[in-house]
Amino acid sequence: MTILSTSSQDNRWFNAEIAAKLEDINAEVIIQQLHYWLQKDVGVVIDCVRWVYNSFESWVRTQYPC
Repeated sequence: MTILSTSSQDNRWFNAEIAAKLEDINAEVIIQQLHYWLQKDVGVVIDCVRWVYNSFESWVRTQYPC
């Protein structure tokens, strides 16, 4: 049994072009996840801007346990 066969469906994706422009794959993965959450109906909207409701530290800890 390999780690791939035991992983859950909780996958994270990244865009190689954005990662190359940022020169940091970790930053791109976080940006991609932030974009995902901002597209959902979560958080609050203040002056037509959607805000997520966790601190950055809490968000990273819950979204990226690794």
